Amino acid sequence: DLNQLSGQITSMLLEEKTSLIMVTIMVHNIPFVIRLSPDKLTTTGLHPGKKVILKFNLHDIEWI
Repeated sequence: DLNQLSGQITSMLLEEKTSLIMVTIMVHNIPFVIRLSPDKLTTTGLHPGKKVILKFNLHDIEWI
């Protein structure tokens, strides 16, 4: 079963070392950061301000 949370993209930054895009999604006052390849970013149409739904398995989450 997938868990899901509604949030909004607040920032997108390029990680120079990995060439991945760090996307910060705020769910209430909790930031979630995901890393996407530029190709994935292009196909999903994500941008700051966009409302999104995070769907995930609990075993895929790393709390830091």
